[in-house]
Amino acid sequence: MYNSQEIVKIIKMKAKEKNKPVGKMLEECELSKNALSSMQSGYLPRIENLVKIADYLDISVDYLLGRTEKSSSSELTENEQELLSIFAKLTPEQQNRLIGRAEAMAEQNDSEAIKKDKVS
Repeated sequence: MYNSQEIVKIIKMKAKEKNKPVGKMLEECELSKNALSSMQSGYLPRIENLVKIADYLDISVDYLLGRTEKSSSSELTENEQELLSIFAKLTPEQQNRLIGRAEAMAEQNDSEAIKKDKVS
């Protein structure tokens, strides 16, 4: 489950990095002044409120929830950014085919890794 205290730490850290006062952020996100203290006490806010905070801080909700190390798409590698750029130019049918091929390649890598582990 998600740790609301960790979410508060991330919010405060990112707000400080971006020189955005937490009080101003809460006000502009139309949240209570006590929102962070409630979260500190274990209360998880509604997803809409987490989205408002993530958007305000220009980070992903997944990062805010501790589900990824990358705070935003701007932290993608050059290869990841290039792949997304190419992907965006494809038709929906081509995108689905590419996703299928990528999944097959990832499964093949997983199978090869398992074989290596068994040999070791």
